[in-house]
Amino acid sequence: MQGIRLPDAQLGVPGPGWEAWEGDCPPGAYMKVSTAWEGNPGQTLWYIKDPNGQIGSLGRRNHVVTEHEDGTISVTPSILADDPRPTDEQMGGAAPGAIAGPGWHGFLERGVWRSC
Repeated sequence: MQGIRLPDAQLGVPGPGWEAWEGDCPPGAYMKVSTAWEGNPGQTLWYIKDPNGQIGSLGRRNHVVTEHEDGTISVTPSILADDPRPTDEQMGGAAPGAIAGPGWHGFLERGVWRSC
């Protein structure tokens, strides 16, 4: 699946990136988000919407994101999303929204999503 890069955004600051993210953001979209504010360099996060439509972020822990000259990104290692839809069996005492288990698993290479 070909991903789409949304305009960059800054955490807590309205702008075109957030408008695109909150609007009709399709599966496969990704957006560069700066957490910097005055006097704090912050960090860069990447908000993603995987091919299944699950929302997540990269850049805080286990993933290295490489931004290419054409604006696409590659992520290592593979991305493993949790599926937030619990099965009936898991609902026996689980709170609504409990994690059901693995969701989409694959790679994002030069803006292209590829399942494992």
